[in-house]
Amino acid sequence: MRRLIVALVTASNSAMARIFEMLAVVKHCYGRKAGPIQKRSSRDRRKMFLMCQARERLVFAVMITAAYAATMKEDRMIWSKERSDYWWQETVNRTFQDKDWVENFRMSKATFTYLCNTIKETIEKEDTNMRKVCAVEKRVAIALWFLSTGNDYGTVGHLFGVSK
Repeated sequence: MRRLIVALVTASNSAMARIFEMLAVVKHCYGRKAGPIQKRSSRDRRKMFLMCQARERLVFAVMITAAYAATMKEDRMIWSKERSDYWWQETVNRTFQDKDWVENFRMSKATFTYLCNTIKETIEKEDTNMRKVCAVEKRVAIALWFLSTGNDYGTVGHLFGVSK
């Protein structure tokens, strides 16, 4: 409870504006009064009492929700690290000749393209909200490079711009 009160006190202006907006809606919906409570029957007084209790519970729930929302980070950080794939994009794709492909990947560029096209439908993935997909050609090249050189995952990851 103390944490929620601290969150309310330290909430940003936008969070406080949302809190007051929510409280105004609650007050508008449940805040109607119909004269002094003493002039009513016991059944009406009981009904009014229960309505007041419900309104107070609702206000409390709104305050709890607003305090929780105020403690949430508004700007979320991206949890994936941006990596450079310059070596793959510029060096391999643009400057490697067929001889370089055979030396490094143990197959020609034409064979590599044929292999990628053959297995593309099987291993292709879709982008998500969290991250972009690694292209099929890049995934196949990573596997071939790892198998042909025997480098550790960290080195291969740095070369292709992916995590180990």
